[in-house]
Amino acid sequence: GAQAFAWAGPADRKWILFCMLTAALLGTICIFMAYFGNNGRVFRQPAIMYGIAFLLTGILFLLARGEFRMHLFRWLLIGTAAGIDFFMSGRLLLSHAG
Repeated sequence: GAQAFAWAGPADRKWILFCMLTAALLGTICIFMAYFGNNGRVFRQPAIMYGIAFLLTGILFLLARGEFRMHLFRWLLIGTAAGIDFFMSGRLLLSHAG
């Protein structure tokens, strides 16, 4: 999936927009569950991760819309998002392992 985002062009805008809106919807659901659900802590980290996914896909959408080809910049964005995901997921797994 990351490679598809890195090489997406202007013709792929609708799919990037779809992914962005899906991340926004899922993030909104997680935020709602974090504040109004019975076990809100469980949904805080997914809400943060969907927020990051929304920002990433939003930036990629703007790059594709403006027909900027900066593939290295796209890979840096995707790699940074993946690194944040690995760090936060690893921290969550380690905190629940014991």
